[in-house]
Amino acid sequence: MTDHSTCHDCTYFDTKEEKDGDRGLCRFNPPTFLTEKDKFAHWPIVADNDWCGHFEEQKSA
Repeated sequence: MTDHSTCHDCTYFDTKEEKDGDRGLCRFNPPTFLTEKDKFAHWPIVADNDWCGHFEEQKSA
């Protein structure tokens, strides 16, 4: 693991659906309902400089 263990460098970080350049979706856990009124589950939105204990470094292509 590198010293850059932020969401941006994690294999579970997905920016495909987020339009904001410094945010993305965390794909580690399944989507969840944010409130009881939600009709659809959501992937957590995280900042690219966030971090957590599930970090896994992206594999080089």
